[in-house]
Amino acid sequence: MYTLRLHDLFRDCLDDRLRRESPSELPELLVRAAQSEGDPVRRMGYLLRAGDWQAAECELSGLTPELLVRGEISLVLRLWGQFPAEFRTSSPRLQLSRCITAWAQWDWPTMREAALESVDGFAAQGDEPMRQRALSYVCVAYSGNDEDERAQQHVDTLLALPLEQDTLCRTLLVASLFAQPRDLHRLAESWAGMVDALERMDSLQLWYECSPVPGYVGLPGTRQSMLRYVAGVQRRLPEQPIPLSGMTQVTQGWLHLWSARWPDVSDTLARAEAECRWLSQPNNLRWQLHMLRAMLLALQGDAAGACAAVRVLIDMARTLSGRHTSYLPRAVHYAQRIATIAGDEATLREMNQQLEAGRHDPRWAVPPGLRAAADAYTALADGRTADACAAWAQVLECEISVELYGQAVETRLRLASALAETHRLDDAARVLRPVLARLQDSAEFGMAATAGRRALEQLAGARWSTLLSADEQALLHRWVAAAQPLQRDLTTATTSSAMSTLSATHLQITPREFEVLQRIAAGDSNKLIARAFDLSPHAVKRHVANILDKLGVETRGQAAAHWRELQEL
Repeated sequence: MYTLRLHDLFRDCLDDRLRRESPSELPELLVRAAQSEGDPVRRMGYLLRAGDWQAAECELSGLTPELLVRGEISLVLRLWGQFPAEFRTSSPRLQLSRCITAWAQWDWPTMREAALESVDGFAAQGDEPMRQRALSYVCVAYSGNDEDERAQQHVDTLLALPLEQDTLCRTLLVASLFAQPRDLHRLAESWAGMVDALERMDSLQLWYECSPVPGYVGLPGTRQSMLRYVAGVQRRLPEQPIPLSGMTQVTQGWLHLWSARWPDVSDTLARAEAECRWLSQPNNLRWQLHMLRAMLLALQGDAAGACAAVRVLIDMARTLSGRHTSYLPRAVHYAQRIATIAGDEATLREMNQQLEAGRHDPRWAVPPGLRAAADAYTALADGRTADACAAWAQVLECEISVELYGQAVETRLRLASALAETHRLDDAARVLRPVLARLQDSAEFGMAATAGRRALEQLAGARWSTLLSADEQALLHRWVAAAQPLQRDLTTATTSSAMSTLSATHLQITPREFEVLQRIAAGDSNKLIARAFDLSPHAVKRHVANILDKLGVETRGQAAAHWRELQEL
């Protein structure tokens, strides 16, 4: 069956004539058009033009999650703005749409305001399940705005009730967020319960809302639930890129990183970066990408690349500081840590100056553990080993506050190395044993690499005698061996990248497009190319279209001919 559509100009002409000659018939005709329209955005447009606010409200309520999953925040806002102001204010469903859209923008104050209005609206209507759902969004907004005590009260209230699955997922997510600096067992338990509930739901928006903080990867007891989360998202993803797919790849990248699977980290990061560019750099994905990129480059010793990545984070934090005051100091602290790992003393001192300038500013408040860790990095750079040890010991007094991105493991290893270097082996062994047990059980040896090769070699070469068992000493040597390929991978990747970039420059295409072009020249189909690079078929089609466009050719054969010409240069 065919559907005939009028040309836009002809349709507008007829539409204008109808408004002039039979204005009273227009609303009913628009509603009838909406009933037969298959495209939800067009249908929404008809209802808005007809002034059927109730039907349009229902339509937008169902459409918002789908649009946000695709990253179309501006479209949701445009549709929401077409309702009369009075109707927007009084509609709890529209306030909930506004709340979810603010979440996607990390606009916590707006999210909190809209969620609270939605709670009141549903309460007035006597709709308890929707009131609970809106209240779970209030919890997310409070948590995002560092109002943990308020969030805690509502979470405890909600968890005492029988909840719908989506409300339960959101509530358990918030429970895990404010458990992090207090109770890691509760965090792991909340996360596992949330994933259990998610696996019974197919809503991509819900999986998106419950995406993990990447720093949780590597926390005790979370690995299996993180793997289940990644697998659950991957089973549900559409072919086209969406922010959730990129964010899940970042989570997978951290899983690879802590498992010391260095090549897999680079491959996963490259795929996530490609999707981020395709999606016009959404803030949530871009932030997570640069956190991972900075850590990988620092571990590889690429100080310039790591520095560039953390400066992107700091620039982003400055733009977001009006919404969440802790972003900037945390970004600066992360930059200081990354500079220490990469051996970039200039950036380390620059970041330390920024932290010192804000030390007494309440807007620059960070957990005491992070502040003590910053002092330790500075003392280490100055060669003040005793001061660094004192600061690291202070960090371990509130160790749970630095249990993100492997920093607690790094702290213990750096402190143990410094103690061993000053022949305090008894103290070093005491500091080291919890890390040996933790990483032995989890096999996340990549986390040990954050302490640096010198510290690991110092620990592996110390004369432990009976202070550590033979198995524990062997484990130290395994960590050194696991970290060694990092530098080799950087050298190999740099050489390979330089060659492919040079070749790609001749054709004015990206290195990834050059790799796809090589496969095209070899006669591979899109399916084979997708399998070779672990890409979706949609991504391969996009790369092929870009290649043909940039080379100014119409067929794959002509593109292959260009590649062969390059080989003859």
